[in-house]
Order: sequence, then structure tokens, then C-alpha cells
Amino acid sequence: MTVHNLDGVKQLENLGFSRVVLSRELSFNEIKYIKENSSIELEVFIHGALCISYSGQCLLSSMIGGRSRKSWELCSAL
Repeated sequence: MTVHNLDGVKQLENLGFSRVVLSRELSFNEIKYIKENSSIELEVFIHGALCISYSGQCLLSSMIGGRSRKSWELCSAL
């Protein structure tokens, strides 16, 4: 699961999560804003393929769309 805004980060923080994985679509300024306004540990994917429509959720995408999560089918279909 990835989070794409401060509200999502705050919700997970309130639920007792110790780390949040931010969505790859976020800009540096958005990441910085979330960091400055939360105290939870953040994890950010900063290198590699950028499948915005699937946001790195390959397993879920393969289950929904019947595409292989171990090939480029997920990204190249865009």
C-alpha cells in the first residue's frame, strides 16, 4: 500500500503505523511537505520504472487485469 498525501500519512500514523511508503508520483516538494508535517518514518521509491497508472501495485494489477506482474506488460500497456 502506498500513500499519496499528508491526510493518508496522518491516518496511518494515528492507527499506529511506524513507517509509510509514499507513492512514486509525488514530487520532491510534496515529499518535503509531508516530511515537515508528520513524525512518521517515510520510505520513498526514487529510481526505476514509473508506472503511474498502476503506482507500483503490480500484484493487485495482475489480479485485476490479468497481466503478468513479472514482465513489462503492466507498464508497456499504457
